Amino acid sequence: MRGPRRPTLMRNSDNAPKRTEGTLGSSFSYEHRILETLSAIDHFCEAEQIPYAVFGGSGVAAYIGHLPRKIHDVDLLALDADIPRLDRFLRKRQFARANTYKSRKAHFLKYSLENHLYQQVVTIFPGKFVLLNIADPGLRPLEEFDFRESICSSKKRDIKTLRTTGDAGASVRVLRIEDLLISKLWPVIEPTTVHDSFYLLSTVIAPGAVEFDWDYFCTRLHSTTAIKKLCLDTFSELIELYPRSVWSRGFGDRSAFGNTIHKLGEAIRDAMRPAGESAASLFQSLLER
Repeated sequence: MRGPRRPTLMRNSDNAPKRTEGTLGSSFSYEHRILETLSAIDHFCEAEQIPYAVFGGSGVAAYIGHLPRKIHDVDLLALDADIPRLDRFLRKRQFARANTYKSRKAHFLKYSLENHLYQQVVTIFPGKFVLLNIADPGLRPLEEFDFRESICSSKKRDIKTLRTTGDAGASVRVLRIEDLLISKLWPVIEPTTVHDSFYLLSTVIAPGAVEFDWDYFCTRLHSTTAIKKLCLDTFSELIELYPRSVWSRGFGDRSAFGNTIHKLGEAIRDAMRPAGESAASLFQSLLER
């Protein structure tokens, strides 16, 4: 009777997955792959003079200065006219189109690079974000939020590696902080929503790490009805969730954070309140929920 077979190492053969050198995502390190992808996109856009801005988790990382969490995908805003060049660039880097029903309804492009170890996703939004009614099985579009002005006024920021040696990080153009915060106030509430909005407010906006233009923020809120209503609903949930999260434990300057939360609430409710109703009364009613 034969004994158990000894394990053998996989040899490099035609059937074994091969590592592709020179493409985005060629390293085994998650952080390195994301930073490499962001850096390559930035170098291409700068060389081709393509205005763009990252947002989503990459945008939060750009303001914090490093990757604070795992990023599901790289979210990119660009103008309609520049989409074909970005499409060709990603295809040359072996990204394939991976559009879904949701991406088609919301008019954004989704690209995926997959191998036996990982998947990388890049999504490109053509100058705007189409808000979908996720309660509707058909994902009926509700409203559009125009980012074109913010794309053209994007600023360079550095995302550094947490490693002490090796990777150099990435320098990217990022969405204006006011628009980035608004984009974090309309999704479905989930841990990443709580995490990202909390860290933007507590480590970037409250301590004044970047200048926050409250007038611009209010103007942007007033631009769309459905989105400002979503922002109010999300904000009302977030101020209840922040104290329950591990991220708020041991947090230092609570007075500055509290003042920022109060000012944010005033701005959102000012955009929503009926004529003649004071922002203060709305703020109080929200806190009493």
